[in-house]
This record gives sequence, structure tokens and C-alpha cells, in this order.
Amino acid sequence: MTDDSGYIEAKIVGGECLFMRKDNLVGFCHFPEHKGYITKNVLKNKECAKKECFYFQKFNDNPYWEALELQRIAEKNKGYRGKLCSDVIIAAYQ
Repeated sequence: MTDDSGYIEAKIVGGECLFMRKDNLVGFCHFPEHKGYITKNVLKNKECAKKECFYFQKFNDNPYWEALELQRIAEKNKGYRGKLCSDVIIAAYQ
């Protein structure tokens, strides 16, 4: 169920069903035993993307991924002045 406000009723990995903002959903797990949406917090705990899990579907249009990539670039360029900007961007999406 969705509405025009950007909220969705989503079954999260683990079975919990929540009404939340669609931009908090960064992916979906297709593993049959715990199929469901993945939030930023679940992603950090399960490390689906880091493990490159076959069942993980990344929502590329979510701004979280762009912010994460900016943070990686900033970490590569330590001492570069742009690091502060990426930290602010990541903080906004957490």
C-alpha cells in the first residue's frame, strides 16, 4: 500500500510490517526464508551489500547509495577539503 506522501506499508526482513517513508528502504531481500524490504539499519546489521548477497536487490534510485559513494570517495582522498561535505550528506541520510 502506498500513498502520495511517500509512505509505504512495508514488510521488513525479519517479518515486521511497518508504515514508513519509502526513502528509508534501500533494498529488498528475495531470500525465501526472510523475504522483505531492507532499511538502512538492517543493511548495516546484515551487511547484505558488503557480502554481495545474491538475494539482495539494491534500490539504486535511493539517495543513500549516492551519499555512501561520496563518503567512499572522500575517504580515499583523506585530507581533501571535500570530506566535510560528504560527512554532512551521509549524516542527512542516516
